[in-house]
Amino acid sequence: MVKKVNFKPNSLRIFSEVLGDLKEHCFPPYEQIQPIIQIRPAEDCLYSSYGTYTIEELNNSVQKKQTLPSHIKFMKTNGISWFYKDDDPFDFYSTKKHVSLGFSPQRLMNPKILKDREILNCIKKMLALLGQPNISETDVIKVFPEDICRKVYELSSPREDILSCLTISIEKVRQTLFPHLKTHHEKDIQNLPEFQAFHKANPDKSLLDFLKKDYRGFSLAEEWGYIKNSKKLIEFQKLRNTPRHVSKFMKNPILSGETDSMTDEDWNRWIYHQGYPYQNPTELFDDFQKALFFVSPKKPQSTISYDDATCAIWAQKDIEKLKKILNTLSFEKDMETFLKKNFPNEVSPETVTIEKSDKTKTLESVTLFSTFFVKKNGVAPSEIAQEQPDGTLLFKEKDFHNWIHHAKTTAHAHEGYQESSKILSEDMQYLSDFVADLTDAFNQKAQSRIRMAKTTKCHIQNSGR
Repeated sequence: MVKKVNFKPNSLRIFSEVLGDLKEHCFPPYEQIQPIIQIRPAEDCLYSSYGTYTIEELNNSVQKKQTLPSHIKFMKTNGISWFYKDDDPFDFYSTKKHVSLGFSPQRLMNPKILKDREILNCIKKMLALLGQPNISETDVIKVFPEDICRKVYELSSPREDILSCLTISIEKVRQTLFPHLKTHHEKDIQNLPEFQAFHKANPDKSLLDFLKKDYRGFSLAEEWGYIKNSKKLIEFQKLRNTPRHVSKFMKNPILSGETDSMTDEDWNRWIYHQGYPYQNPTELFDDFQKALFFVSPKKPQSTISYDDATCAIWAQKDIEKLKKILNTLSFEKDMETFLKKNFPNEVSPETVTIEKSDKTKTLESVTLFSTFFVKKNGVAPSEIAQEQPDGTLLFKEKDFHNWIHHAKTTAHAHEGYQESSKILSEDMQYLSDFVADLTDAFNQKAQSRIRMAKTTKCHIQNSGR
């Protein structure tokens, strides 16, 4: 019989804050998910990728009961026809007004929202109200009660923001739970037949490695009474790998040639979730709360901002591309050495002034690649440099960012992950440009090798004649 050992107060605090942070993202305050409604003067035309149509023409077609273009739909309230496009179903046009409907925080509006009868009825009430004179945006917002706004949030939640929070949440739980098992149940684990088999096959691996393998630590924690719902936690642990392994978990249907077999639901999932496994945020929080049944949600002391969380997830896609190139060409001890060895014609030595954290300045040799200065594993775009009176460039030491390190820190919720997320967010476009330039250099190198191989082959063939 395994004897359960209570968690220490600090561990309980971590679990409580995990729930509190997740609740904030999955079940945000009503004020954050209310609709954003913009009432504008009527437009003369409705523009689409299929053509331009005057609102008057569309209105006449409805009155004459003529067929509208297939990608344009309409709703009629109080004698006013409101037109909208299939690919932009929340912009409504009429001969009276042009109305844009959105919901915060910023996210894509899935057309599935219009298929929900309750939500659709609220939209119709909104349009009917807008047909009246002297109606303000504040008046119209009241048409959408909290339960409707929450339903919209569930159907079209901010995927990257929630996935970022989920990644951090599950990592904190694992980093707290597994060491607790190791500290208090080392002998219990060592007596398990599966651990003995694991240790025999992997003598160099540790007990923590065993708990991490197939996330066995979650299953044992439930078996010994520490948590519940371990299967869901294991699913979440696997889900956190999605942005770090984009090509494996989020295959682009266009690039993979799988478009012919895709259903409308598949397309919706790709367009509005970019391939991320979709999870109803309310259910997500409920599953997590069931697992950590022994604590109540508590607001954490610090959280990652919405913009930082979203951009840090996007940045992971470029990080994967970067790592793929580094691994293909056998990565050296640092980025600067890697560039010098593999792309000698694309780099040049440069001397710049580096300002240290204590404000002292030194002249240092760095490597220029494209429009980026590289110092060991740190990269800094040239545009952030300060030009000195003598024409030299000045960088602050903290300007050089090790993007791979920051991505790993964020993905594993290591100490300082908030700062790493902020850096990835602010550097997202720089990172993308750097990876694009490196990809071009890599492709040119590959083409050069192919041409050289063909030339050598022809030379050998000619020599043998």
